Amino acid sequence: MTTPQDIIAIDTETGGLYPSIHPLLSFSLVPSWTMEPFTVYIEPLALERIEPEAARKNGYTHEKWLERGALPLMNAMELFNARLVDLKKQKAGAVLVAHNAGFDTSFINEAYRQCDFEPVHRHHWRCSMQLMAFLMDIGQIPPGSLSLDRLGEISGQWPVGGRPAVHEAHEDAVACLRGYQFLQLIAAL
Repeated sequence: MTTPQDIIAIDTETGGLYPSIHPLLSFSLVPSWTMEPFTVYIEPLALERIEPEAARKNGYTHEKWLERGALPLMNAMELFNARLVDLKKQKAGAVLVAHNAGFDTSFINEAYRQCDFEPVHRHHWRCSMQLMAFLMDIGQIPPGSLSLDRLGEISGQWPVGGRPAVHEAHEDAVACLRGYQFLQLIAAL
């Protein structure tokens, strides 16, 4: 009998698409063995650009982030590192999963670079979007979008078109985790 794989799902919310231009605004880590989100909001620097479309999607306003206890990037990354190291001590074999891992890791790695930190566990990442594409390519799931919206729909987390309009890192990390587990079940068939 096999046991489910231990997963630490990670999601980021950002000020745009380009990590060298747009700030990392928040991140959340959700371990599969507790399902307790660990979310940190980051106070962008005055010179960092936040695209209006990104702010609309993640609900960013300066006031809302201050109310949520937004921290300077250095403090946020110290917390990220400490929490990730603690979770990996709890479950050494846990893999890190993001829905679009290339996107999320690009912002996390840029934050590491800006803080002059060495990335931890950089080779433990999996991508739910990549697994979804593979299963689509081999006919295990119907063709369609590779978005987190659709993953949530096909895994039964929300009805078609039912993803919350405002994307929160903790909710998206949970959706990624549950969606990845759903995809793993399909892959095992």
